[in-house]
Amino acid sequence: MSTKASAPSARPSLWPLGLVTAFALFITGTGVLIWLSRQANLDLVRPDYYDAESVHDAERARRQRAAALQPRLRVTVDAAARRLHLQMPPGHHSARGTIKLYRPSAAAMDREFPLQPDASGAQELSLRDLAHGLWRLAILWTVAGEEYEETSEFVLAPGTDGTGP
Repeated sequence: MSTKASAPSARPSLWPLGLVTAFALFITGTGVLIWLSRQANLDLVRPDYYDAESVHDAERARRQRAAALQPRLRVTVDAAARRLHLQMPPGHHSARGTIKLYRPSAAAMDREFPLQPDASGAQELSLRDLAHGLWRLAILWTVAGEEYEETSEFVLAPGTDGTGP
């Protein structure tokens, strides 16, 4: 009796097929990325560039005029009492404009108030209904046909009177 050991059948290796597939996928993916990048609009200039630039120039001019005032507009935030106090510069007591409070993390919380200083040039606002956190303040006003703008930031801490968590 002859016993022959049966040799295991040799299966072809899948490595060549895997390598070819990987290279094909890489080349296809690279081609797709190149095609997509050529379709993207990479213009760095806005379509309304001149309008946006003139708005920016006007804003810069308003801020420079406000910075040149001596003394400048004084803004004081009393976080404990949650009050904002403004003192207009001399000669600007009759100014009219807007006080804008921006909440960077939640645009729905933004507030706008009229700027109406009293005869001494002072105005106070209650901050009790504002949430705690970072606020940006922009004050725009007009006196004798000239526009001015001051900006600042302040942080309100959580209150103990129900104004914060």
